[in-house]
Amino acid sequence: MKVLIYGYGRMGRTFHNILGSSGNYVKIYSLDEHCEVSEIDFGRFDAAVLCVPESAYPEVLEKLPKGILVVDISSTKEKTLPLLRDSGHEYLSIHPLFGENIYPYFSEVMLVESNSDRAKEFLKMLESTGMRVIDGREHDKEMAKVQGVTHFTLLALYEYLKDTHSRTALLNALLPLCLRLKTQNPEVIKRIQEVAKDEREGFLNFLKEFNEKFMENFESYFGLEGDYSFLLNAAKIYEKPKSLVEYRNYLEVIDSLIMDLLNLREQAAREIALIKKEKSIPIEVKEVEERKLNRLLKKPRNPIITGEIFSRIFQLSKEVQYEILGISGLVGVLGPEGSYSEEAALNLIGNRIFLRHYGTIEDVFRGVEKGEVAYGVVPIENSLTGSVAESLESLLSHDVFAIGEVDLRISHCLVARSHVDLKKVRYVYSHPQAVMQCMNFLRRNLSNAEIIYASSTSQALKMLDDDSVAIASENAARLSGCVVLKRDIQDNKENRTRFYIITRDGKVDKPEVTALFFSVEDRPGSLKEILDVFYEKRINLRKLESRPDRRNPGKYIFFTEAEANLDDEIVRKLKEKTEFVKIVGKLKRMDFLEV
Repeated sequence: MKVLIYGYGRMGRTFHNILGSSGNYVKIYSLDEHCEVSEIDFGRFDAAVLCVPESAYPEVLEKLPKGILVVDISSTKEKTLPLLRDSGHEYLSIHPLFGENIYPYFSEVMLVESNSDRAKEFLKMLESTGMRVIDGREHDKEMAKVQGVTHFTLLALYEYLKDTHSRTALLNALLPLCLRLKTQNPEVIKRIQEVAKDEREGFLNFLKEFNEKFMENFESYFGLEGDYSFLLNAAKIYEKPKSLVEYRNYLEVIDSLIMDLLNLREQAAREIALIKKEKSIPIEVKEVEERKLNRLLKKPRNPIITGEIFSRIFQLSKEVQYEILGISGLVGVLGPEGSYSEEAALNLIGNRIFLRHYGTIEDVFRGVEKGEVAYGVVPIENSLTGSVAESLESLLSHDVFAIGEVDLRISHCLVARSHVDLKKVRYVYSHPQAVMQCMNFLRRNLSNAEIIYASSTSQALKMLDDDSVAIASENAARLSGCVVLKRDIQDNKENRTRFYIITRDGKVDKPEVTALFFSVEDRPGSLKEILDVFYEKRINLRKLESRPDRRNPGKYIFFTEAEANLDDEIVRKLKEKTEFVKIVGKLKRMDFLEV
């Protein structure tokens, strides 16, 4: 959804930062230097968030095209809702219960009123940032109490206590809340108080009754359990140090708060581990970590050092989760979630919690080589398109060893964000192998669409817009919330992919196949001499292919799979007749992998 922020005051900045940092398309229209679009661009947007005074609504509603969803975020609705109802626009009226620099996570947004089905998409976008959408049908009455009485109480408390010299920890925690309120727009606060006049009177009457029975009911106010000391300690950072000693104490407070937060993060990680186990979710999801880092690293003075600090914090949490679940070995696969590599791995281990997703096949090999994961599951050959070049190159160049193989039937689906007319599709996204396996379908049905390659079939789904489709598995489509337009679109319905299980230094009992690379002299008969070694031992080569040797341009190297556990004698004979030999695997069919 493309969002226009109309106005760049405090709430304009807030919505721009929150929606923009979550990867949404967001632009600003304002009458100052922050303006990013002109009025003629308004029609390109799906929604416009009105971050202007109520008095400006009539002019703004007149300027906005009728096809755009108007989002009202005013604090009181007495004046704005009638304007929206009479405007002829599709509209969504909400009240965000937070302000500038307040984290969106757990912040609430009241849904007041809407006349548009598109409002659901906008609200879903808000929820994806961590906000909670709550019922706001009795908005003005509810806000008179929630905001009006709260603001009134904080301002009164500040005026009553501002001249005191002694400060308890509790008072120190309350005063910053009072002071924050005094930084807000007084016109907005005044408007809230005008609506809340009756609620203030009701609150004052309540205080009189409360005071009369206070001592009588005293014990009933206590008995709750919980440790809220962190809030009291956090309030100390609002103290202004006046000397070197006080600044040192100030830093001690900050360092202690950081330690307390790390402990809280560890506790949360323990709970998360149990949820992930129950729901079969991987401990490590690189995309989530990268999104977090991108959001966190927008403001720091030194993003490199800060990034290292947070990466280590993330690692601490993951180690806690591994410890809780007793996981000592992970399995690396080409990601993201829903890839065929993941599906093959799940057939072996049964639960995503043991998986780590990588962006490329070679990254999986690197992860195994460096010990980040105990195993990797990588595609080696497809029954239609042949060997997977990236896997063969990585197998040759990395210090890993194949110990097993697993077979997976590949069923490609045509997937979109929503139901779409294939004649209007402009782009098809997928992994090159998937595209090759579905060329007949693409020629018949999408001959005018441009094919754009992705790093995986699952990644292709993240590239979708309203004018495109992707080729991916049904499982990936389901995980991404996409619509399956066509099933089994591959050219051959018996399309299968064979995967290798690789490790750094593992072995397998009674291997059935030996995988190796070799090169020979460039002369007639040199390859026959190698084949004779296998022939003499009655060893079948189920696969033999040549490929350019990247280490020696102009020369070729052979990859073969021999249906035997080659012993030292055979390997010695091969070395005598070749320029180069590398055994890269001794493997057998696997149905289960112990991790």
